[in-house]
Amino acid sequence: MAAEIHIIGQIESAYGFGDNRVACRWSLHCGGGWRVIEGEVEGQTHTDLPESERAYFAHPIDVHLATRTIQGKFKLKLKKIFFPLKAGQEYS
Repeated sequence: MAAEIHIIGQIESAYGFGDNRVACRWSLHCGGGWRVIEGEVEGQTHTDLPESERAYFAHPIDVHLATRTIQGKFKLKLKKIFFPLKAGQEYS
């Protein structure tokens, strides 16, 4: 019999990037015995141009996994991506 797990959540927001466009790349890493039944294990949020210190994403994460052996940890890795404006460049 296989064990299954559903990981459901969202990357809600980020803060501290000033007047820069910002996005977030993410990836889910799990032990070798796990296989993906449905969903994505990596992706990227949309790019937000925050009007305040907080950028909002509300990016969904929905993954269904199965295993016959419960070994290894789950890790959600997040990487910020920001796009600073160049001198004289305007928001469009």
